[in-house]
Parts: sequence; structure tokens; C-alpha cells
Amino acid sequence: MKRFIKIFLIILLTLIVLFLSVCSKEQNTYSIINTEWEVLSITSPDRILFLKSPTPYHVNFHKDNIFNISLDVNSCGSSYRIEDENIIFIEPIYCTEVCCDKAFANTLLNVLKDVNSYKIISEDLTLFAPESIINLSKVNK
Repeated sequence: MKRFIKIFLIILLTLIVLFLSVCSKEQNTYSIINTEWEVLSITSPDRILFLKSPTPYHVNFHKDNIFNISLDVNSCGSSYRIEDENIIFIEPIYCTEVCCDKAFANTLLNVLKDVNSYKIISEDLTLFAPESIINLSKVNK
């Protein structure tokens, strides 16, 4: 009887650990989707370069794999795909060409095209490119 209880507890513990790991992966993967994010800054990995966003640029990752961003004047969009836990790829970005956006917006678009991973901590999203990091915060409506 004791042996049966030990085996049962081991199986139960294993199932609980598997369940928690799957839930945390889904929560992290899907929390980027259908959420509006405001760009705060662009930094270099060593944090020597720091560019603060001069105006609120809003980024959305929709559940149908459509990505869009509102700049100073223009709007841009693309498709994206999420692979594995925190791997993301943004396809080539297309923008309206109404007028001129600020230099920060152009830098932001250049970094976005190279983004390859992300991390979410609480209500902060970090997008990683090989030479830059974009820091965003969740927009609470």
C-alpha cells in the first residue's frame, strides 16, 4: 500500500510540473497577442545607447498574425509569427507615405525588422534585435 501511494504521488507531482510548465509557456506566448504596447525607448544591449521615444508610438500584435504600428503621421503593418517560447519574426514592414515621421520612428522601424525574440515581465515587453532592444509598456485601456 505504501508503495502504491509513493508511485501515485510521484505521478501526480510529475503531472503538476508538466501542467505548470505548459501553462506558463502559453501565458507568455499569448500575452503579446491582442495587447496594445507603447514604445518607451530603444537601447543598445550594453545600455550605452539610449533613445527615449519622443511621442507615444503604439504597437499591436493581433491574433491573426497581423502586426501594426502607429507613428507620428504614417501607419505601418506587417505579419508576424511566433515560434517556440520567445522567438518572433516580423515580416517586411509596409508603411503609408503621407509625410515625414520623426527620426526616432525611422530608427524604430529599422530595429523592428531585425527583431528575433521577446520577453514579457509583468506589463513590460522587450523586443530584442541583434544590435538593439526596444522597450515597451502595456497600454491599459
